[in-house]
Amino acid sequence: MKQLLFIAALSLAVFSCKKKDTVEAKDATGTEVTAVEGAADVAVNAAASTLWWKGTKKIGGGHEGNIPVKTGTFKLKDGSIVGSEFEIDVAGLTSTDLEPGKGKEDLESHLKNADFFDVEKFPTATFKIIGQKDLENDENGNTHQLSGTLTIKNTAKVIDIPAKVAIDGEAISLESTFNIDRTDFGVVYGSEGSFADLAKDRVINDAVELKVMVKS
Repeated sequence: MKQLLFIAALSLAVFSCKKKDTVEAKDATGTEVTAVEGAADVAVNAAASTLWWKGTKKIGGGHEGNIPVKTGTFKLKDGSIVGSEFEIDVAGLTSTDLEPGKGKEDLESHLKNADFFDVEKFPTATFKIIGQKDLENDENGNTHQLSGTLTIKNTAKVIDIPAKVAIDGEAISLESTFNIDRTDFGVVYGSEGSFADLAKDRVINDAVELKVMVKS
C-alpha cells in the first residue's frame, strides 16, 4: 500500500512540475496566419538567427546545441509585427556540448533518427506568429507575449511565449526563451511517462528548453 501511495505521489509531482515548467500547447485548428492588408514583408537573416536547445535527464547530465533557422519572414505594419513565419532546419541539428569523436556524432544521429525527430520524414519545423500583446514591467525584460503555431513532426500546437522584440525600421530582432513538452509533438523516446523507467538514469525529461534568436 505504501508503495502504491509513493508511486501516486511521484506521478502527481512529475505531472505538476511538467505543467508548471512548460508552455501550454493547445489545438491549432483554425489558427492559421491571416493576411493583413498593408503589411510589409521583411526577410529574416538566417545566418544571424538560430534556435538553441537543451535537454536534460532525470538523473544527471543532459545535452545542448543549435538548430539553424532556414528561412523566415516578418510581417510589419505601423511599426509592429502582425505576423511572421520561420522555418527551422531540424535536419541541421547539432550538439555543442560534445566534441567530434567523443559522442557528438552518435548523439546527433540518434536525435535525427525515428526515436526523436525522424528528419528523413520531417526535415523542418515551423513557427508562425498569429497574435501578440504588449507586456509591461516584465521581470525578465520581455516586451511582448507572442501567440504562435509551432509545428514539429507534422504536429501543430498553439503556444504563448514571452519575447524581447526590438524594431527600428526594417531592422528587427526577436529573442525568446521557453520550455516545451516534447511529448506534445510526438517525441516520446525515454519519456517520464513510463513509471517503470523513472528510477533509471536514461529517463529524459519531457521539458526541453528552447531559446530563439531571430533577426532581419
